[in-house]
Amino acid sequence: MAAIRAKNRCPPRRPPQDRNAALDEKPDSVVERQTGLLGKCPDRASVQLAPLRHALGRHEPYMMDYWLEQLINGLAGRDPTLDSAMVAIAAWSELAFIALVAGWLLAGILFRSRGERDQAFLALLASGVALGANQILGHVWDRPRPFAAHPGQVHLLLPHAADSSFPSDHVAAAVAIAIVLAVAHRRLGGLMLLVSVLVGFARVYVGDHYPGDVLAGTAVGIAAASFVLRTARIRIVATAILDRVLVLMRVQPG
Repeated sequence: MAAIRAKNRCPPRRPPQDRNAALDEKPDSVVERQTGLLGKCPDRASVQLAPLRHALGRHEPYMMDYWLEQLINGLAGRDPTLDSAMVAIAAWSELAFIALVAGWLLAGILFRSRGERDQAFLALLASGVALGANQILGHVWDRPRPFAAHPGQVHLLLPHAADSSFPSDHVAAAVAIAIVLAVAHRRLGGLMLLVSVLVGFARVYVGDHYPGDVLAGTAVGIAAASFVLRTARIRIVATAILDRVLVLMRVQPG
C-alpha cells in the first residue's frame, strides 16, 4: 500500500531557475479547470501545461481557441489526400461562392425573373456588407494569424499574408450568401450553409485561422444577411440601382 501511495503522489516540484520560469510553473485554476486537472494534482498539471503557457505568453483567455486550433491543424500532414482537399476548399471557396452568385444573377436576367435577379443581387450586397464589417473589426483587433503568432507550431499548408486573422473573410461572405440563398431556395441555401461550415474547418486546418475567427466570421455573415434582408430601404435602393445598371447595359429588366 505504501508503494501504491508513493506511486500516485505528485512528483516533487523543481525550484525555478528564474522569475519567468516561476511564472510558467505557477498553477492556474482556469487552465486546470479547462483540462480537468483541477484538484487532482496541481503540480503535475502545471508541469504538463507549462509548454502551452509558454507558447501563449500571458494571453491565457485565448488558450481554448489556441488549443482547438492545434487540435484541428494537428491533423494536417498525416494524409496527403485530405491535405489536398482541405487546401482546395480553403483556397477556392471564395471564388466558388462568387461564381454561384454570378450564375444566379445571370440566370435571373436571362430568364427575366425579377425575383431571382433581385435576390441574387441582395446576396452579393450582403457579402459586401460582411466583408466591410470584417475590415472594421480587423482594425479594432489586429489579431496575428496562427502561423505568425506561433511560428514552428502550426502546419501551414496554404501560405497567406500575415494580416489580421480576425474575423474570417471567407466564412463571413459564404454565410451571408448562403443565408440570402436559403430565403429563396431553402434546400440549396441549407446545403451552402453546410459548405460554409466546411470552409471554416478548412481555413483552420490549413493554418490560416483560429476557430474563434471562424465563429466571428459566421456571426458577421448572419448579421450582414439579416441587415440586408430586413431593411426595406436597402432592398428598394438595391433594386433601383440594379435596374439602372441593366438599362445602361441595354438589358431589358425583368
